[in-house]
Amino acid sequence: MRIITLIAAVTAWAAAAWAEPTAQIRKQTVHIDVISQSEYRMTEHTEVVIYKETMSQLANFYTTLDKSEKIERFACVVEGVNSKFNKKYKAGDLKYSEYSGDMVTDLKSVELSIDLPLYPIVVTTDVTYHRTDNTISYPPFLPIPAYDTEVKEATYMIDFPASMNLRYVAMDTDMKPVESTTPKGKKRWTFTLANQGEIVYEEFSKPLLRQIPKVLFVPERLDYYGTQGSMKSWEEFGLWINSLCQGMDVLPDDARAKVHELTDTCATDWDKVRVLYNLLRRHTRYVSIQLGIGGYRPLAAEFVWRKGFGDCKALTNLMKAMLAEAGVASTYTLISTKYDRLIDLPNFQQLNHVILKVPTSKGVIWMECTNPEIPLGYTHDDIAGHEAVEISDKGGHRVILPDYADTLNLRTTKVKTVFRPDGTGSINIIDSYSCHRYTRLYGWLKKSEKDRINAAARAYSLPFGNIKRAVARMGYRKGEGGRGLLPLISASVEADQVQIATSTRARLFASINPLHGNFVPSHIARDRKHEIYIDQGFKNVEIIEMTLPEGCMLEATPKPVSISNEIGSFTSTVSVEGRTVKQTNTLILHRGTYPAAKAQLLDDLDSAADTVYKGKVILKRP
Repeated sequence: MRIITLIAAVTAWAAAAWAEPTAQIRKQTVHIDVISQSEYRMTEHTEVVIYKETMSQLANFYTTLDKSEKIERFACVVEGVNSKFNKKYKAGDLKYSEYSGDMVTDLKSVELSIDLPLYPIVVTTDVTYHRTDNTISYPPFLPIPAYDTEVKEATYMIDFPASMNLRYVAMDTDMKPVESTTPKGKKRWTFTLANQGEIVYEEFSKPLLRQIPKVLFVPERLDYYGTQGSMKSWEEFGLWINSLCQGMDVLPDDARAKVHELTDTCATDWDKVRVLYNLLRRHTRYVSIQLGIGGYRPLAAEFVWRKGFGDCKALTNLMKAMLAEAGVASTYTLISTKYDRLIDLPNFQQLNHVILKVPTSKGVIWMECTNPEIPLGYTHDDIAGHEAVEISDKGGHRVILPDYADTLNLRTTKVKTVFRPDGTGSINIIDSYSCHRYTRLYGWLKKSEKDRINAAARAYSLPFGNIKRAVARMGYRKGEGGRGLLPLISASVEADQVQIATSTRARLFASINPLHGNFVPSHIARDRKHEIYIDQGFKNVEIIEMTLPEGCMLEATPKPVSISNEIGSFTSTVSVEGRTVKQTNTLILHRGTYPAAKAQLLDDLDSAADTVYKGKVILKRP
């Protein structure tokens, strides 16, 4: 699905927190002149002061254009604050590219990369855009481009015909426009942000996109590539999307025959869905389609069947057509992989993906049709718990997808250590991640043996040269109520001659838990500014068994620990049986948003874990 970039200028990196801002938007003025329903011109003036190299990306210019828009004017001046350095750039310095990797698109990228020779430095950019047709939204007001960037003055003005029904919604801000009339009789909304302090990156905080103030603008009526529709409500928005899908679900005769060959003998609707999902996995691959209205209209099912490729819209539409041929109803569904909730104002900025809702006798499947490695019945973490819009001939219907219990996001780690009198030992680790956490190890499946050993050395604080084996396997376990499968990836690591103890003439001091040698408590409560945001809860279970050397006498083991609070819990128990010391640690973290004042609760869990991870088994030599 075509993504209308909500925040192209907002950087994805999390810059370090500094005592002073590393950049400042000294002045920004954006003026949108809406000429007609489909045409507008935008002029933008930005002055950014960059104090440190970490924010040098803010000097660069980047945008994308389709066939209906162009840059009419561009100028950029780079000036030293404390020097005479001055360099100018013009429109001819912009680099245009239509290369798009695996995308089929009419978009072209436009960029200017600037190497900054000194700091502090001021980059002043003036650009005018002109869009002539096929407008479904207007550029948003996004005055904060990155962490650690303060805004001294930012103004956004949008002029539009008095007869036009334009709507806006302010997100993460209480900004309201000053309303006026232009000399030409147009309505004008003016939004202003002044003296806005920087947003400092903090661990366990919401993504920057969810923190910055922003205002979206959407016309009530749509006139897009010869189609008309309404954005007055999500229901009417859904009617337009549904109209784009009409007639696109016709299968060719050989596809229909294949569907019946595979499903006519199936005993249940679940079996039909399963065999057709496997067919989709074998027969197609994902290619993004962003050509004209193809950014929103799916390719015809017959085309996708013949060619074997399509984007999320096309593959979902093909699967819907195959299921319908087999007598299984399903619903084309739009969703965001970035926002878990939709605003009341229908918009395209929040929706970037299409999935398929498939009710079955075993429950509803929220089917991902673009990734054949996602097991059937598993609602992956980019969509689980998110609000979506189901599309039908009745329009759009908002629905919230179910998510899994925090404790199903499970990591189970089993460690067996054989401890020798010289302080070395062999270590065997089986580490399993399931449900939403399986992606943590997913990269191991495609790594070389050397790279897996490198990854294991970093993950488990083991010397590279002592690791003899590191492998990973993909598997599955049954989902809730026996519905579908949950992904599970397990890593197996073997190491030998690992130094696990320090010694004196009389005693050995061994770390029972080798997994956390590099653990450092985060201390997030210190000068905490933002609320605590835990997007995904989880449960970790560690079972460590250490076999002690013959002849040594056990003098002490780590003490048990137990702490529980609103954010989570941590427990550790130790038992001894013969020459084996067993430690079991369980950490549970609950998803949710908590006031910044409760950050100490998270630090308390961290401190308890740190105490356990540093615990020692003390042995007396014979």
